Amino acid sequence: MSIDWVTIVLMWVIGMISYIVVTQKKRHRKVLFTILVCQAILWLNAFIHVEFHLIAYPVRELPIATNVLFTTEYFFYPLVCGVYLAYEPKRRSYWVRLFYLSVWISALTVYDLILAKFTNLIEYLHYAWYFTWLNYFLIFVVTNGIFQWFFHEKRYFQKDQEAAK
Repeated sequence: MSIDWVTIVLMWVIGMISYIVVTQKKRHRKVLFTILVCQAILWLNAFIHVEFHLIAYPVRELPIATNVLFTTEYFFYPLVCGVYLAYEPKRRSYWVRLFYLSVWISALTVYDLILAKFTNLIEYLHYAWYFTWLNYFLIFVVTNGIFQWFFHEKRYFQKDQEAAK
């Protein structure tokens, strides 16, 4: 098995274990909602990047069905976004939240660069790391905005919160 497939399997295993271990029971619904929103945005974003030949995915799970790496765009990165939003310091100042977001985005960008440099999973054709950073930043901000909008009315979700206790 090549390093590419080992990396894909590790992303699935680490992702599933971290979802089970890191996400508290009362936050499962919010994390899953965030994953779905982030998946939708990342899916469209990845297809645009591939269609305009900015990024290529030479090794992928479903080569006939899609030109996008399924694991990163549909599972791993949305899961990271979900965990980020579940533990975001919401009652802190704007600057603390911006720093927190920047740390998460920087870590995700470094991981993406490692995948691009040491595996055949991602290939930057006409793209640079700072576009990746800006791209993830915008995706996380939009996902956060949708999350805040959806969960802003607490009385609608009071029964769910009481049941989770």
